[in-house]
Amino acid sequence: DPLLALAGTSPALLEAARPYLLIRAVGIPFVFVATVLQGSSLGRGNAWRPLKIFGAAGVVNLIGDVWLTLMKGWGATGAATATVVAQVAAALYYAVTSARLEKGVEASSKPLRDVALVWRGLPSKHIVKTFMNVAVALFSRSIGLMLAYSMLTRTAALGGTLALAAHQVTLQVWWLLSFLPEPMSVAAQTLITRDMKDREHRVPKLIKTLYGMSATLGVSAAALTFAVLKNSYVTSALVADVSVQKMIATMVPFAALSQAYCPIATISDGVCIGLGSFSQLPVIMLGSFFTTAVGLSLVASQGLGVVGVWACMNVFLSSRIAGHSILSKKLRTYLKLAFKKNAPTRESVVPAPVAA
Repeated sequence: DPLLALAGTSPALLEAARPYLLIRAVGIPFVFVATVLQGSSLGRGNAWRPLKIFGAAGVVNLIGDVWLTLMKGWGATGAATATVVAQVAAALYYAVTSARLEKGVEASSKPLRDVALVWRGLPSKHIVKTFMNVAVALFSRSIGLMLAYSMLTRTAALGGTLALAAHQVTLQVWWLLSFLPEPMSVAAQTLITRDMKDREHRVPKLIKTLYGMSATLGVSAAALTFAVLKNSYVTSALVADVSVQKMIATMVPFAALSQAYCPIATISDGVCIGLGSFSQLPVIMLGSFFTTAVGLSLVASQGLGVVGVWACMNVFLSSRIAGHSILSKKLRTYLKLAFKKNAPTRESVVPAPVAA
């Protein structure tokens, strides 16, 4: 209950939220396992295998949601159960199939082939140190994102049940579209890391392509968000309460605007990781978090409601982009190479490492 209260859950919703949270907690270890195995696949340049596994898990989750919530009437408990079943199935299948891969050195050397899951003892201190240097930066990004979204929801909950309902519906639509840039961010990490080894002259062109796709995706997502949330037929299908529908309409401009540059913030994270310039990620996320926290405190004190909350969503995303522009010298260098008039050649790309 303290965690739910901290997230802004009202006493009226505690009874429904408590079992949902407890069931979802069961899936956490399995999510960790699946995420680590996904990382090993992507590290080997094999994006197809995790796509198939998690795609199948998504279908299982969807079918389970429909069956348990609509047909069995389990409500939030059914949704949580379906999600956990999908997470457990994906992790177990991934682990079992990885353990069955051929373990020979020659087989493991094949391109786009996953590394077999083999126990080789506890890692050395050097390996742990190297891993932690990378993991802390990436972990801070994930935690920062979830804390920021939780903080936005908590502030929206201060406006009452209607405000929280309107915020949650808008956030779910926003989240659905905001996940689209994530595959490009993962692709940036994989492809840029690969080309930095022996084909560095290709990196600027790749970065230009990724940012161009992100900008296009951002404009498209913004237009789609506006069209969906402004459509009375869609909002009435998402929520029956007319008061909530009217409140959603007030948030649409800020929700659509934030979608426009969400892909830019996401792809910037991926490009920096691919370039090996990720030491500044914790600082960027911390700065964005506190900037947003200051904005939300003003929203709460001035009674600006959910419209103010979504204005702060824009603050959070734009401050991340600004942080990358200011703190990552390596990113700035490659962006200049990417967007200059003459396409960079092998000789024009500076091979020497650039400080982050």
